Amino acid sequence: KAVERNPRSAGCINALAWMYTEDLGKPEAALALLEKFVAGGGRETVEMLDTHAATLHRLGKLDRAKAKLTECLAAAGQTPTLTAATYRLGRIHWDAGNKSEAVTYLRDALGLHKRLGGLTDAEVATAQSLIGG
Repeated sequence: KAVERNPRSAGCINALAWMYTEDLGKPEAALALLEKFVAGGGRETVEMLDTHAATLHRLGKLDRAKAKLTECLAAAGQTPTLTAATYRLGRIHWDAGNKSEAVTYLRDALGLHKRLGGLTDAEVATAQSLIGG
């Protein structure tokens, strides 16, 4: 309903795209929503860049996800989104088989999390498991 009332609201679009990707298991719907927003001239916030990357990652589009995260990291500043994007980049490198780079990003994400927050308990556990394993 919020998106119907505010179709140009980056916050509303981002929240719905995140729900599609993470809660409802519909990353294709999230990607369509995000791409429509951008194609219509919408400007992605750093949070939306992170969501867009998460969606692309779920769909196996690793190079596109890395590009979105590079954009996100450049604009995030010292925020929890910086932590989340760093973690996500580590996971993408892990999935792409770049374990050494992945571990570096995951360690950085854990350090950022201590200062800025930004990771769920499950993400912290996953990062620790990957680094240790």
